[in-house]
Amino acid sequence: MYNFKKFMAIACSATMLVSTPLTVFATEPTTTAGTGTIYAYSVDTVTVPTSVKIAFNPMGLEFDTGATEKVDDQIVSLNYGVASSSTNDRAVTVKFKAAATNGTEGEDIVFVDDIKKAQAYAASTNEAGAKKGEYKVYLAVAASTAAPTGADGTAFSKDNVPDADDLANVAMTAASEGLSAFEDGENAEIAYLLTKATYGLKAGENPSFDTTMNDFKGMMELKTLGGVVGFTFTGAMNPDADWTKAKASAVVITPTYKIEDATGEEELLDDEGGYQQIKAGAGARVLTAQSNGNLTYQFAEGSYPTGTLTAVSINGTGRAGQITKGNITYNATNGFFKIAAAAVSEMSLTQGNTTVVATIGDTEYTFKY
Repeated sequence: MYNFKKFMAIACSATMLVSTPLTVFATEPTTTAGTGTIYAYSVDTVTVPTSVKIAFNPMGLEFDTGATEKVDDQIVSLNYGVASSSTNDRAVTVKFKAAATNGTEGEDIVFVDDIKKAQAYAASTNEAGAKKGEYKVYLAVAASTAAPTGADGTAFSKDNVPDADDLANVAMTAASEGLSAFEDGENAEIAYLLTKATYGLKAGENPSFDTTMNDFKGMMELKTLGGVVGFTFTGAMNPDADWTKAKASAVVITPTYKIEDATGEEELLDDEGGYQQIKAGAGARVLTAQSNGNLTYQFAEGSYPTGTLTAVSINGTGRAGQITKGNITYNATNGFFKIAAAAVSEMSLTQGNTTVVATIGDTEYTFKY
């Protein structure tokens, strides 16, 4: 009898051990999906001046610009600004068109590419100068040497964000290098890299799980103003001409602004340009994939490179053979650079891993795909 009881006790213990995990997994656990809102904030705003004021003063008379001191420049211009409140670095290109108006009779105005050509001819000191009766004008746009301020000298900041009117009259010093001149009526253009602004939460504001995106936007405020750059017009006019006989009584300057997200590959003209000035028309380009498998890029109208496509390297490897095959082409008529689908497939090009350097004429252009 004693031995039997001991056996039963052991058997019961074993049964308990086996039954314990069966109880834990008797019911399957349930899971509820969670949706996480992405609380990200983006602003694309870049502010440009409301107007451009310029006067042509060939006689060098004292001219009242509204400032304390009068000027006697032959090309009289206010200074202008461009300001970014964008959350991304922005590349801004300003293209200017000059057109003589209000004249049907008289001599044509000629825009020249060098200031000496519009200054008076002198046999010993300026043989390239304008001779008597030649209606030559040197008109150029110049960047500022530093960030411009308000007309009263107050720096622009998060507490002094400029509007379009403020940017139509700023204080700045014009750069002597990196100027872009109007020549034979062609456009002048200047380009800048505008650094991004920063934003953060207003004091006492915090998003929660119940915050909507509209609520979130209202919680954000500007912490640091983005880049502010400036430009002005400068130049000279032949003083030995009767400008009343020119075939124009006015010159209209029309600016066009092109604003894009910066790629990070822009070339700053530190040694020969103004503040945050970049090379216009020849910065980094971004290739786009089309549905037919081609990689293409069209240069901005008016900035088509001239010359022939002579060399291409892709990820550091020369691809002259693809030019010979006609798989990589450039059309100077419409500004299209193209890598045909056959070449894309043959070279196994993939998005995010492709750098193209194309030589068109004497200039290299870098593309990222």
